[in-house]
Parts: sequence; C-alpha cells; structure tokens
Amino acid sequence: MYFAIEGIDGAGKSTVVPIVAERLMELGVITAVKPEFPAGRLDVEFRSVLDKGLFLAQHLEMPAAAAFFYLLHAEVISTKSISPEDASVILADRCHLTHSMYQAYFCPVDTEKFDVVRVFGHIESLLSDLDVAFPEFIILIDAAVDEVLPRLEQREGRAIRPEEVDVLRMFHQYYGQLAVAFPNR
Repeated sequence: MYFAIEGIDGAGKSTVVPIVAERLMELGVITAVKPEFPAGRLDVEFRSVLDKGLFLAQHLEMPAAAAFFYLLHAEVISTKSISPEDASVILADRCHLTHSMYQAYFCPVDTEKFDVVRVFGHIESLLSDLDVAFPEFIILIDAAVDEVLPRLEQREGRAIRPEEVDVLRMFHQYYGQLAVAFPNR
C-alpha cells in the first residue's frame, strides 16, 4: 500500500510520517518512506533554496513554469527510488498532489483563474503515462493557517511574510477543493 501524507506547510507531515513508519515497523510491517526530495544533489539544492522562503518555485533561479517541471522531475525520481516490492507499506511526505498547487500555482499569469483540480488531473495523466506510482490513499492533515504560523515561524527562524500567509490560505482552500473532487483517494 502506498500512502501519502499531505497538507500545507507546518501542518505536521514531517512529524507524522516517521512516527507512523516507526509504529508500523514495531508491528512487523515492512515500511519504506519516500522522501519529499530525492537524495543527493536535488535535495541539497532544494533545501538551500528553501532558506529563501517557503515556496520553491518562487526562489529557484528559473521561470516558474520551468521550476514546476523541474520539481515534477524530482518527484518522479523520488517516487521511483522506492520499489513496491521492497515494502508492504510506502509512506510519502508529500506527493504529486503538492505539485498540482504549490508549484503550478506560480506559473499562471492570472492566479485567480488557476484550477487546481484540472491541473491535478493533468499531472496524474502525465505521471501515469510515465508509469509513476500514485498513492492509493492521500491522508490530508487539515490544519488552519493561523494554527501553523507559529510552527512555521519557529521552523524558519523568522516571521512569515504576509504574501506567504496569503499563499498558504489559498493552498489550504486548494487542498479542500481536491478533497471534495477526489473523495475516494
């Protein structure tokens, strides 16, 4: 089984994944964790870029559309690094769902017309054509933006900028739209 843990920044994904993995392993379930970023150069690059702000697409030194595909490339590498034969359960800290909003959101000229459900469908179609595994279940940690801000500020070591808060609020709405559009996932 392949499970992804999703939610806005600061919701608790990176805290929950290792706890669940450890508990499953204690129960004798062979468990693998898909990293958010593939190990190696991309992980180092993305983590250094994240020092500039919450959203990779805004801070990679390339146009947002190029960053979107670059990050999809990283998602494919990360997903392909875990073989379903290696574990009974695969847990992912984020999945392609994130890219349907976090990175793609910065590409359109008019973000008011951004349709997260349509973009998600396109991403799933593309990844399916590339034989990339999808999580059978996506567990959404629904945390309100006001609840995550103190955690984010502690993690980031700085105040979260108002424009970042606005984007987090939009992404919180997008997660809700995706949950309604794909209730069986």
